Amino acid sequence: MRPVDKVALFFSFLASVCVFMAIYGYVHGAAVAIVVATTLQPFLYLFLCLLHRTERIMSRAEDLSELEFFMSMVAAKLRLGLSIEAAFHEACLEYRGRLKELLENVDRKLMEGLPLSLALSGLSRSLRSREARRLLMLAPRLTEYSSKKAGVNLYRLVTMLRRNRKLKDRLWKALRAEDLKVKLLSIIYAAVLASLAHLARLLGELVGFSRPLDMLFTFLPLAFMSIVTPFYATLIVQGEKPLLRSITSLSVFLAFYVLLYAIV
Repeated sequence: MRPVDKVALFFSFLASVCVFMAIYGYVHGAAVAIVVATTLQPFLYLFLCLLHRTERIMSRAEDLSELEFFMSMVAAKLRLGLSIEAAFHEACLEYRGRLKELLENVDRKLMEGLPLSLALSGLSRSLRSREARRLLMLAPRLTEYSSKKAGVNLYRLVTMLRRNRKLKDRLWKALRAEDLKVKLLSIIYAAVLASLAHLARLLGELVGFSRPLDMLFTFLPLAFMSIVTPFYATLIVQGEKPLLRSITSLSVFLAFYVLLYAIV
């Protein structure tokens, strides 16, 4: 069963509240507004879940990079004629990376006589990268060959994965450049929304709709947009700390609105 996405649940609830207020302010019927908002809430939650990817892209890339490095060490030992168990053990003794503890656990299982496929299954479940899991699925098949041939094939496989990862790294750099644009645009976007909220307040006073509740019908949806849009824009370009970006955008929105309220 998929775990509940708390961020998507919270944002979908806020969106439902905004829908309720918009409908209630237009038709003045609480029952209709509640039914529509309640009906839309699950669909909003599912849509936001699709946008909110909880896995960290950088962590997956680091897992794959470390595993590639370790497997290249194993390949070098195999090409010297060592068995797969001995090659894994020697490489594990020399390895000093972030997967050290996980790999030592696999090494202990191999020393106990467990087949390579079963020994690697726990490591596969612990890693976040799909490419790393594929590499671990292919590794046991190398036991069908002689040690030297297995080492050559493993080295070729790791080399191919590294080439693919370099292409992804280039794409990542391009996305990081887009993330800088999102940072700037989220601030501008919040200021524009604050200007619209202030303009709506002034127009409401001119036409006689200056009650606090009427102003809230306009203010709350715009404030909600200042929170949600930067959050998911950051996710789309695979940026970091999307929640902090939302808080910054909301702070700019509130500060700019107060400033305009004080001036005009």
